[in-house]
Amino acid sequence: MRLIDLMSEPNAKPLMMVSGVLFKCKKLMSSPETPDDTRALAGSLITLLTDVPVTSESSDSNTGS
Repeated sequence: MRLIDLMSEPNAKPLMMVSGVLFKCKKLMSSPETPDDTRALAGSLITLLTDVPVTSESSDSNTGS
């Protein structure tokens, strides 16, 4: 949540892009262990950085649902 707050600072977007924040958010969204609220925050940050909306979907590896 703090990174989302920092997006209003000058040069925050380019600094986050070069620091690997985008890749780390992608990893969080891809991991089945990531809680839903964290996944939502990571998606929001990706959207702020790329100006492209993102979604994620999780399923139970045992049942497939």
